[in-house]
Amino acid sequence: MVLTVGEVRSRWRVSENHVIDLLEEGKLAGFDITGNRKEFIRIPAAAVDAIAKKFGVPREFISKIIDSTQPERKTSRANWRIPVEGYNGFIQENRS
Repeated sequence: MVLTVGEVRSRWRVSENHVIDLLEEGKLAGFDITGNRKEFIRIPAAAVDAIAKKFGVPREFISKIIDSTQPERKTSRANWRIPVEGYNGFIQENRS
């Protein structure tokens, strides 16, 4: 079983940003279901063709630009999952 960021936020009565910070810092065990990797980004071939035609450049030129560009956005809150075991472990380690 896994929890979402929103479920952890509600249990702890903290902001979603706080939960995300703990995940990104590695303090709370969790995983991004998309992997936040470039291979999950999809650009339709028709869109690449339309851009190439508009700028009068070969399709391969546009493809090279796309392939060399790194996404700048952070992982969406909706894509994080926190295993119950990781959640319980965090609670045990940080109980005051």
